[in-house]
Amino acid sequence: MTFIFDNVYYQYTCLPQGLTSSPRIFTKIMKVVLTHLRSYAIKIAAWLDDFLLSASSASLASSQASFALETLEQLGFVPNLAKSQLVPVQRISHVGLIWDSVSFTVSVPLEKLLDIQAKCVKALSSSVSVRFLSSILGSLEFFRWGFLYAPLHYRALQRDVIRFLARGLSYSSLVYVSKDARVDLQWWVDCGSELPPKSLSPFSADMTLVSDASLSGWGHGLHMEKRFLEVGLMLSPMNTLMCLNFVLLFLPFNVFFSAHLQFFHSCAVRQYICCCLH
Repeated sequence: MTFIFDNVYYQYTCLPQGLTSSPRIFTKIMKVVLTHLRSYAIKIAAWLDDFLLSASSASLASSQASFALETLEQLGFVPNLAKSQLVPVQRISHVGLIWDSVSFTVSVPLEKLLDIQAKCVKALSSSVSVRFLSSILGSLEFFRWGFLYAPLHYRALQRDVIRFLARGLSYSSLVYVSKDARVDLQWWVDCGSELPPKSLSPFSADMTLVSDASLSGWGHGLHMEKRFLEVGLMLSPMNTLMCLNFVLLFLPFNVFFSAHLQFFHSCAVRQYICCCLH
């Protein structure tokens, strides 16, 4: 990339990370490198210039990390060894989350949770800018990768931000959150210092509930332990006035909440190594 300023010709010696297209260019370049490393049975994941290697043992993780570093250096990259975790561990911080290969879970770090709680307290106690609320919303949206139920506790805040912008307010405008959004914010303040981690294990349900409905009646089927239970009822005159989608989703809930759903979780142990290029 080159440009001229004040009659002086400038040329970048590397990819400028402030350029809009830089992340895509870098990702496409690294895709070739990652494909080469994976051809050697190296389990490596990348988020821009942050890399995570996993292996079944500490010795294998170390040898594969050394090979990956050597390959990157031969290609002209400069790994930041000071910011890299080159000693195999089973619990590591990567892309802002905690990855645990013993429990096979991913979770939100304590410092990030405490930071968002402090922001929620400020939003509850005074007027804040729309930009400030958007920063809270962005953090909570990110939390969903480590806390499965995060979306249940930020939708009202999301609606507030959308409504403020739709009214023509700028991101710098000072606003107060709505009553529903205050409930969301208060939940994060009261949730404590730890959120339940998100499991990375595949699971299969013990019980499967399927349903269908029309404006004349509804029914559902319950699959459990190789048995099938089928139930159907006619709608009352009052229920026929309801929206079909409402009938389809709401009426079978009596079976859903009366059933006890259990999930099988598996556990695997892996060794992690983290490498940073920046």
